[in-house]
Amino acid sequence: MSQFVTHEPCPKCGSRDNLGVWTDGHKYCFGCGFHVSGESSGIRNTSQNSRRRNIPSSSYGVSLPSDCDLYIPVNPNNWLAKFEITKQEIIANKILWSESRKLLCFPYFGEDTNLEAWQGRYFGDNKDHPKWITYGKIQNYLKIFNLTNAKEHGIILVEDILSAIKVGRQYPVSPLFGSFADWITLARYAHITNKIIFWLDNDKYKAARKFESRASLLGFNTITIHTELDPKEYSNEKIKIFVESTQ
Repeated sequence: MSQFVTHEPCPKCGSRDNLGVWTDGHKYCFGCGFHVSGESSGIRNTSQNSRRRNIPSSSYGVSLPSDCDLYIPVNPNNWLAKFEITKQEIIANKILWSESRKLLCFPYFGEDTNLEAWQGRYFGDNKDHPKWITYGKIQNYLKIFNLTNAKEHGIILVEDILSAIKVGRQYPVSPLFGSFADWITLARYAHITNKIIFWLDNDKYKAARKFESRASLLGFNTITIHTELDPKEYSNEKIKIFVESTQ
């Protein structure tokens, strides 16, 4: 069984210690995705008992759990599959599993490939444990999927990372990492586009309309999409229908 050994500088992105090294010789960068095959072909999922040690803390004072692993057990894997999140999207978004914490971990890296923040979705048995936990100043983190046509088509603002992944397959989208959009948050999009589309969860429709008014005062063209389900719960086809109805 291949075991984690250490972290090294990444030759592709230049990060100080994001390149993980395993005993079979394979390497993987948690920042940019660069990898080197070892004795086996490519990077493979390890068993549930394998662990990584010394997950690096960032210059922001944020660290992932020390046992974060590429292997995702059945329950969290089924949860991702329920929203049709693909293996390629799991890898691209560097989604990891911490067995000790029973957390599905979503790390967020900055342009310098250093860890800025991360969120964990809990799958343990403690009923008092929050479903989601967040580390780092995530309110300062700006993540945009499918940025290419943002100036022309605008940016869709959704609540969570999975909704952003789903909508981002077809449209420019940015997660709010919650259901709040203050003046500072909205102003960060001004240099990218003059159009914002709010698509929050069903129970946040009134809040979305308030944010729409706020964005209008900042000079944005604004629209709100209101659906019965969260964006992540719809198929690609349904997402396209909802978004194109606003055009």
